[in-house]
Amino acid sequence: AFSHDSILLATGGGEDITVWSFEGNGPEGTTPGVLEFHKAPISSLAFSHHQRHLASGCREGGVVVWSLGRRGGGHALGGAPVNGSVENVYWRPDCRSLAAIDSEGGITVWRVKKN
Repeated sequence: AFSHDSILLATGGGEDITVWSFEGNGPEGTTPGVLEFHKAPISSLAFSHHQRHLASGCREGGVVVWSLGRRGGGHALGGAPVNGSVENVYWRPDCRSLAAIDSEGGITVWRVKKN
């Protein structure tokens, strides 16, 4: 997933998230940020519209909200479970809510505190 300003690129697939910064001359020759929390492969990533947070979902049903630094580092703000594997995570445009769609067709919505 690219951030809305196209400066950060988050990739998953394994248990960790790699965040690349395209600021300045791009990611070549730089060390990406690595976000570690999930215990199953990442299945969905989405940047908030204000670009300060990244949501991640995994195949074991966990959803985590990350607070990000400008160059891609970050830390987990909190997490929550859903039923089944997380298929997609979506931010509300005002960044006050986060929704997760699970593999069983369920939708879970959380209110997100502003930081």
